[in-house]
Amino acid sequence: MIEENPVNQILDEREQTIINESFGIGCNEMTHAEIGIQFGITADEVRRIREESVRKFRESDKINYINRLRNQ
Repeated sequence: MIEENPVNQILDEREQTIINESFGIGCNEMTHAEIGIQFGITADEVRRIREESVRKFRESDKINYINRLRNQ
């Protein structure tokens, strides 16, 4: 059985986009200012959302899913 991607269960679309673009996951890495322009928010707001998103993911029990995938 294939489990749903846990990131979709933890982070909303904007949070996922900010994480992906901040770290260059599946795209070119972008600055907080560049990401902020896309969403009409400041670079500091992007930084805050990124930090909160990482915290949410780390505290989630879904991290166990990622660890199981890495160990396969």
